[in-house]
Amino acid sequence: MFNYKKLLTAILLNILTVAPLFAQTISTVTSSDVMYNTSNLATEDYEYYTFEYTADEDTTFKFATLASTADTYLYIFPKTSFDAAQMRESSTYRNSITGLQFNDDTPKNTIESAFSNVTVTGCYITRYCSYLSYNMTAGTTYTILVLEYSINYDFNSLTYVSSNAVIGTSHETSPLLNSDTN
Repeated sequence: MFNYKKLLTAILLNILTVAPLFAQTISTVTSSDVMYNTSNLATEDYEYYTFEYTADEDTTFKFATLASTADTYLYIFPKTSFDAAQMRESSTYRNSITGLQFNDDTPKNTIESAFSNVTVTGCYITRYCSYLSYNMTAGTTYTILVLEYSINYDFNSLTYVSSNAVIGTSHETSPLLNSDTN
């Protein structure tokens, strides 16, 4: 007699080993979206986009920039107040945020191999895209910050990929905590 239970088990095991275990999302946002923000340092405005993700379970979360009108920095950290301009300019400030990870430039092939069916077209130019893999704790909300590298860009568009759906958020800058410019 044919064993349907074994067949079903074999099919399910095959699907689980081949299919990605996350809900990959690719989106494009612009400067007219809620997640677009600016932060002033001296008289210069840095443009950036903020997103949030709350982990339902302990997980490895992945996020990468695929295309944008600016060279990008990528930051992921547990939700807290922050100043984006200080984040870019001050290593002392960055180091004061517990759990912060950041990335500047990641090779195109690294990003494309971390996700399925994505193509990096460039963040200003191809080598300026960013990628992070971050171990998240269940029940914690995290901020994903994509900040332009220099105020010389017009950061009006960003295409990104994430391993889980993120929510765009507006952000009010906090007062400058220090003037260190390391």
